Amino acid sequence: QVDSGGCRGGGMVVVAVYGATGGTGRKLVPRLLEAGHEVRLLARTPAKVDPEVADSGRVTVVQGEATDEKAVAEVMRGAAVAVSCLGCVPRGPLLLEAAFRHIFAAAAAQPAPARCIVMTTVGVGGTSWLIKAALSLFVGCRNIADYERADQLAREAAVPTVVLRCNSLTDGEAVGFTPYLENGWRKAVRRADAAEFICQAVTSTEWDGKGVQLAGPSKA
Repeated sequence: QVDSGGCRGGGMVVVAVYGATGGTGRKLVPRLLEAGHEVRLLARTPAKVDPEVADSGRVTVVQGEATDEKAVAEVMRGAAVAVSCLGCVPRGPLLLEAAFRHIFAAAAAQPAPARCIVMTTVGVGGTSWLIKAALSLFVGCRNIADYERADQLAREAAVPTVVLRCNSLTDGEAVGFTPYLENGWRKAVRRADAAEFICQAVTSTEWDGKGVQLAGPSKA
């Protein structure tokens, strides 16, 4: 099990964050700042960005949509690492496949191609057809299909990419997590712990080119 608090060291990195105002993104950006990094983030509604984060002096907020190629490229400008915490919105417009295409293209176009860390979901990428079928009942077949196409883009990306697949994300303070490369249904993990894993992966290449699942502790 990995405890929280390990997101330090490795030097300052400019990190582009997509989905920064979502549940995991809101946990991630402060952790990146605490670790000494500079953050460039995309926000459809900049007013949703925490004022303390926006006024930290190390955050650049770009207004736009994750499906807007130009906005995605602007956020990526100068970044060494790109992170996607984007997720589906049941009955909402599909965005993951389009957003991932733009993110990977912008990452590859950097003078020094940016590494990517992206969140999809357990069940896609060949991890479990049974879990995929079950999730389709909750989030909808069209959304799971969007996740599947996005996950494939991540596996085929021309830049080093970590694919993070969590089966269930919950709120609360970080309590520690265990990363797995094996497929299966894992215990729910807290968003704060998913953010911790991502923060650590920003300055580590240990998980590049791999699909990772996280599990919370047996008692949390």
